[in-house]
Amino acid sequence: MKHEIFFSATFFICIFFFDVVPANSKDDINKITRENNAINAVIEQFSKDKQICNDKQDKVKFAIQPYVPGKDHTQWPQDIQKVIAACREKYMINMEQNDAQSVYVYCYDNKIPKLVANSAANPKSEKTGCRGN
Repeated sequence: MKHEIFFSATFFICIFFFDVVPANSKDDINKITRENNAINAVIEQFSKDKQICNDKQDKVKFAIQPYVPGKDHTQWPQDIQKVIAACREKYMINMEQNDAQSVYVYCYDNKIPKLVANSAANPKSEKTGCRGN
């Protein structure tokens, strides 16, 4: 009887680790891959929108992360909050350029990321193009 319980428990653990754990790992890898693709697409679109050519010359620093309500200290107007809330996947970019800080929120729909919120103090101060491109 003791051996039957031990065998049953061992059999269950083997099934769990060889069947369930790899499935979860594969799902995790797919999720990480999707998020990585989304972040790369947002960075690419952000670079185009901001016309960032050379980080050293432009003195640009930015960090991207999935948007989490409450982690963003920007007080968005009500209409922008609704647009952000409607996005399925959203990413926040904190940017520092020439000692000025701004926050951007992009909505990603597996196609082209769309800028939905921008805290830049003076959007007209942005460059008009990159030299050599």
